[in-house]
Amino acid sequence: MKNKQHLKSFEGDLFYIDIIWNTGDKPATFEVRATNADTDATTTITNHSAILGMMAIGKKTPAYMKEEVWNCSSADAEQHAQSLIKLLSQEAMLQQLEEFLESDLATGGWDDEDSFDDELAFDEDELDDDHLFDDDDQQEEPF
Repeated sequence: MKNKQHLKSFEGDLFYIDIIWNTGDKPATFEVRATNADTDATTTITNHSAILGMMAIGKKTPAYMKEEVWNCSSADAEQHAQSLIKLLSQEAMLQQLEEFLESDLATGGWDDEDSFDDELAFDEDELDDDHLFDDDDQQEEPF
């Protein structure tokens, strides 16, 4: 049997999501790609925590699922594809994935100012800079 490539695309408000899988004689593959609707920047998100979470893949992730493109059996590739297609066909799930990909948390940043403040190693409200220059040696110099 010859290898056959399959493609299922989803168009969200922020991203286009492509599910690509190959089945046949050769080792099968499964891949998920996201393309930003505004910039056309694209990346493979198959091993992204959002995808793994949606597919209910737990902490004991098989080694091949840690790769950007999964090399697996044809049956597994088909199962992964159909599972994700079913999930992303639900508008709420597609929006949830888009929000996760768009959020600063996905890139290691902060969502908003309040979240940023929560991440600080100190509490800026407790800083006492009213007496910063009280020492005679550290007098404020005029400009």
